Amino acid sequence: MVTAPGSTISASDAERRDTMSLYHDHDDLDALDFFVAEEVCEDGAESDALDGFAADDPTHPVPDIDAMDQFMPGEVEDEDTEPDTAPLQIEEPHGAAETAGAEEGVDSNGAPLFTVVNPPGTVSVSALMDGRIHRVTLSAKVTSMSEAELAEEVLVIAALARQNGLAAQHSYMLGSYSEWEPVAEMGTDEREVLRDFMENTMGLMSEEQATAKQAEVFSTRYR
Repeated sequence: MVTAPGSTISASDAERRDTMSLYHDHDDLDALDFFVAEEVCEDGAESDALDGFAADDPTHPVPDIDAMDQFMPGEVEDEDTEPDTAPLQIEEPHGAAETAGAEEGVDSNGAPLFTVVNPPGTVSVSALMDGRIHRVTLSAKVTSMSEAELAEEVLVIAALARQNGLAAQHSYMLGSYSEWEPVAEMGTDEREVLRDFMENTMGLMSEEQATAKQAEVFSTRYR
């Protein structure tokens, strides 16, 4: 505070001046001395407070970033749990089928496969009994087709393969239920109700229906 000559100051102002003068008797940085390590740690160790974070301290190791690997996607813990193939896999041909139509086989796990080959022998699609597409095989002849033509051809043949797989499921379920004693005791009408339920409610074609549908597609599409 600056006072004009001849002016007077109060006792409280004088006391405040005396107090402020104490701070000017020391270096300006002295107020920061309380951050010095030796004044914090009475035993004189300057960096003990940070020792727990030292990288080479065996009792407090730095977390290894590899520990996050368990959260990385795409790792398979057990190879046995990996599916035999992807649901849809485009492969190089192993030799196109010589004749068009439906074929049966098994995959590497012994699951039945239902394969349909188009009449030109360019596209072959295999499906599982639940209708999932297991494999798509193309011959070298597809290079003469446009991308749109090939996509349409694969979809048509895949639909036929899928319906053949579901038709096999229809036959399996109908046969299994027919052998079940409560169902075996039913009359013809009751078994027809069961067949109607699978075909109209579950959407499962019979094998006869699937064969007729495939013949219809082949006769109209490949004249």
